[in-house]
Amino acid sequence: MNHKISLPKMTRPILISLMMVILLMGLILFLSSQSAVNSEILSKSISRQVVSWMEGKNVGIMSPQAFELQVENYNLWIRNAAHVIIFFVLAILSSNMIFRLTENMNAAYLLTFFICFIFAVADETKKLFIIDRSTQ
Repeated sequence: MNHKISLPKMTRPILISLMMVILLMGLILFLSSQSAVNSEILSKSISRQVVSWMEGKNVGIMSPQAFELQVENYNLWIRNAAHVIIFFVLAILSSNMIFRLTENMNAAYLLTFFICFIFAVADETKKLFIIDRSTQ
């Protein structure tokens, strides 16, 4: 006997949307639970790649001190851009999920704002309890 569990057509997109929101929230929590040292190592390695790419041929003639100064300059912007991008994606996924549930765009926008705001505050508060980490 072949018993196949089948969900109604409308339920699948809602479940997929919900899973994507939960996975992204999990990724955000995972990345923000790193110590300050590990977080800095990750962001500086990305910053070094960006500086190398942006500066191109100038990297070969830069002193190591000038290169590290450029990395520091780019690092803050890259960290802030990463936050904006990942929370923007969270907002898109959340609004998609809520719209599929309610079919009301105004409710989707409002609930998306509250979900992302509460999640961001909870995430920053969680960082206070991680050793060697603050809400930087």
